[in-house]
Amino acid sequence: MNCTPKVRQEKSNFWGVIFMKLSYEDKIQIYHLRKNGATIKSLSKQFKINQSGIEYLIRLIDRHCQEKYSIFKII
Repeated sequence: MNCTPKVRQEKSNFWGVIFMKLSYEDKIQIYHLRKNGATIKSLSKQFKINQSGIEYLIRLIDRHCQEKYSIFKII
């Protein structure tokens, strides 16, 4: 019996690949620009990352970080 090999059985690290392009300072800058009114589309063009990546980064920081205690330890 011939069976096809198992493909993509391991957990994907898709988001790790996206955020490796950004430095720590870039992530902080993206967050502050967005909170000061910059559009996701403009940030996407400026940092050359898709819009869903920007949205994910903002949600991640909002959910897990508290600025008064630490400067974005999650990222």
